[in-house]
Amino acid sequence: MSSASYYILLRNNDHLRVNSVNGSINRLRSSSDYDKIIEKWIVNTDLERAENHIQRLTTILGVVFGIAGIVFAIIFTFNQQLRRLVDEKTGELKEKVEELENAYTLRNKLVEHSNAANLVVKLDGTVLLMNDIARRMENIPIEQPDLPNIGSMHIIGEAWERSPAEMEQPELLVLREENGSRHTYRYQCHRTSIPDERVFIVEDVTSEEQEKQEIFEESKNKALNRIISGIAHEIKNPLTTIRTYASLAKDQGDDPEFLDSFQEYVPREVDRISKMIETLMNYSRPPRGQIERFSMASVVDDCLGIAYISAKKKVRIETDLERDLYVRTSKEPIRQSLVNLLMNSVESVEAKLSDGADPADLFVRVRVYRRNESVVTEVYDTGTGMTEEQVQQCTDPFFTTKATGTGMGLAMSKMYIRETGGSLEVESALGTYTVMRMVYKEDREHVEA
Repeated sequence: MSSASYYILLRNNDHLRVNSVNGSINRLRSSSDYDKIIEKWIVNTDLERAENHIQRLTTILGVVFGIAGIVFAIIFTFNQQLRRLVDEKTGELKEKVEELENAYTLRNKLVEHSNAANLVVKLDGTVLLMNDIARRMENIPIEQPDLPNIGSMHIIGEAWERSPAEMEQPELLVLREENGSRHTYRYQCHRTSIPDERVFIVEDVTSEEQEKQEIFEESKNKALNRIISGIAHEIKNPLTTIRTYASLAKDQGDDPEFLDSFQEYVPREVDRISKMIETLMNYSRPPRGQIERFSMASVVDDCLGIAYISAKKKVRIETDLERDLYVRTSKEPIRQSLVNLLMNSVESVEAKLSDGADPADLFVRVRVYRRNESVVTEVYDTGTGMTEEQVQQCTDPFFTTKATGTGMGLAMSKMYIRETGGSLEVESALGTYTVMRMVYKEDREHVEA
């Protein structure tokens, strides 16, 4: 305890009061209450400041340690959650890696053991994997480790150049060898889990396509027999006219009126016969690959004659043709495809007529019209129609709803249409109608000029 001085102001020479005060102070000092009084009434400012400083420091340290504890708890909790999340993601990543490894292994096995030529190719043409069938197709030795770029391959490279990065359905490639033989290949491109890689499949289907063609030709020959029968019947009328005029020529050859009639009717009947024969020849001619620009309405005109001639019953055929719509492709495959569509419609209406339906409600309608940037040739009939399942299958090879059908007419028509750059659309309702559309990109050269 630090010392303290006390001062009392007294009158000069007031010794009695001084002695009294000093005696009281001495008695106070010697008493047990002195320290209590000092502690209560006498304040040590230095000690108080020290105590306040220590108290503030203690409070600050408490706050700091409290905040530190909270931060530590947060960091600890975050680390625990982060560790848990890292463990989960690591597990997921391991699973993905295993899936990719399994997928890669499965892909390689599928490529190696496929019955067709299979390749794993980057978009720049780099071949990563190639099975033995593909090597044999391109005459690449099995033991050769370095694979050439797919673009340099003779068969597979040609198919690769024609294929988009992704295909919904396979396409056909026809190549002629140096010896003149013709080979047909089916090819398709599939995406993989790696963005810049594709699985490319090429299959030699020459024998399969030849078999289809033979069956189609058989079906076509049956149709030709029907057409020839119709033409033979139709030719009788103009031949009768010509024969009549020929028999009268000897007796009336000098008659000016007879000669005028002869000049009017005989050439017309000859042209009629010529037109029917030309129509027959056009249909029987095999499809050619010559590319030309033509009006779709003109093709319909060529095919309508066959439709009329081949009809066993009188079938009403209506037309609505826009004649300024042109396409650029091979005409003969389109002509044969359209004849098949027309004859199917005619036969469907005939079947319904045989069942006793009202002829007034039955017809075949052929339209040519523009749809966006395409030319649509539509064949609509109110014949027997098809179910949804039959619509899905009607263009499959060997599928038919006819008792004597081969099932190749629509299949080959679809193939011809696709090979010439078009598409075939089919809609139908059983017992109500069927509509088939050939869709081609419009050639607007005459407009641009």
